[in-house]
Amino acid sequence: MFFILVERKWRQELENYLLATEKDEHADKIKIAILLNLLGSEVLEIFNTFKFEPPESQKNYSEVLKKFEDYCSPPQNATDNGLKERLLRESSLGLEKAIEIVRAAETSREQLRSMKEETAVTINSVKRNRSQNQPKQSSQEYECKKCGRKHKPHECPAYGKVCAKCNKKNHFVVKCFQNSKNIHEMKVPENELEIYINSVTE
Repeated sequence: MFFILVERKWRQELENYLLATEKDEHADKIKIAILLNLLGSEVLEIFNTFKFEPPESQKNYSEVLKKFEDYCSPPQNATDNGLKERLLRESSLGLEKAIEIVRAAETSREQLRSMKEETAVTINSVKRNRSQNQPKQSSQEYECKKCGRKHKPHECPAYGKVCAKCNKKNHFVVKCFQNSKNIHEMKVPENELEIYINSVTE
């Protein structure tokens, strides 16, 4: 839509028409009607999107002109060079074809923006879920199954040490896993124990 207004030098055409028909001194509502009629239905669509504050200012000719000028003035340093180049490459570029290309570019830009927003929301929710699912580590001391002592999480003195019994890492002999496998507790009467000891020492 922007290209329609810029290419046609609408302001100059309008001023010339109003002078030629001696309507430059007419009431604002007549000049606005002439403006919208001269520039066509696409421009009327643009006019219908304008927000006027206060609403009565939409009947003020200079306010309407200002709205169209603002519409035609792109923000500084915010030009779509790719779109401009594409329009210049078209050998038989008519008004309808230009409108079609610009609308397609605007649609794809909107889709890209909404995809970026959806992706950002998804990433944020994944991060939030991960942090919620991670177990909260207590700073309180507990009895450790690796060293047999009480200490805070991740402060085990057995970490990185080699067990003297099984030669595996990260536990002391007192908590060696092989102790529980190899030792079977037996209840032996005291007098038999002495005999056994004596027979071993003899």
